[in-house]
Amino acid sequence: MFGVLIATVSFNLYGCSTKPDLLSFREDVDPLIEDTNLNKYIIDIDDDVKYSFTDKKNGTYINLDVQAEDTFNELNTEEAFDVLKDAAKYLTDNVKLPKCGDDDCKFGTLKVAPLDIHGDDTYKMNIDDTSNEYTMVWNGDSYKEEDLYRYEDDEDESTEVSTTATDDEIYRYMQDMYDQLTNYGENYTPEIHDPQVARAAAEKFNITEEEAGQIYVDKEVEKANSY
Repeated sequence: MFGVLIATVSFNLYGCSTKPDLLSFREDVDPLIEDTNLNKYIIDIDDDVKYSFTDKKNGTYINLDVQAEDTFNELNTEEAFDVLKDAAKYLTDNVKLPKCGDDDCKFGTLKVAPLDIHGDDTYKMNIDDTSNEYTMVWNGDSYKEEDLYRYEDDEDESTEVSTTATDDEIYRYMQDMYDQLTNYGENYTPEIHDPQVARAAAEKFNITEEEAGQIYVDKEVEKANSY
């Protein structure tokens, strides 16, 4: 549908002028990881947690890859979501990100791979969720907190998303979904990911998939024309 445009416009990457010092960053972050529930599933933090960075046109993102012990597989979906979300929020609230050139680096993706799974079975979550709605990607599916926890009292109504969301809000949400599903464009397949993202945005904002796709394309064109 709009894959060719996205591939052309979205993934034109620019490197930062200064690479992040991942060794110093690790020295600051490892002790914080040990304070989270995620640490229960890490045998040796020196060997089982890897740090990397990804350059994008809007900044440099630092990613964490965790090799978890196989007991992580005993968690149900809600429990796995909570472990990733709590770790992501704790790091976002407590880590001072290093410089990448003139700007601060940004948090990228937290990946947790239990010992006996591979590929799409890896659990993924954006660490600093700019949409304020954490989403876990696992086994090719995405899970939001509202999908996993349903309440029967009137408080449910306060969590419903307004149908008057702006195009900018919808676009930012779709950007976050693309980043999580494609590892920041590395694994982007238009015929797979375009429908997934459009469907997720349509469900969240009470619009059609076609409207979601058109909003994304229009914003990408608008952004490209501003350069």
